[in-house]
Amino acid sequence: MEKFKKSVDDSLSLIGTMFLMIIILSFFIQDSSLFYDCRIFIIAIFLGRTMVNLYRARKK
Repeated sequence: MEKFKKSVDDSLSLIGTMFLMIIILSFFIQDSSLFYDCRIFIIAIFLGRTMVNLYRARKK
């Protein structure tokens, strides 16, 4: 169970890093409306993931 939890945490941090890169890219490609629409959604997911990580770190 512990191993499964660790792999979930690793994949979450990987997804978060990818989202961060997409956000940075979307600031450079501002004429793309798809990126513009997704940016708010992506930032919300990223913030949510960060809150979960902070909560987990405090709980330990």
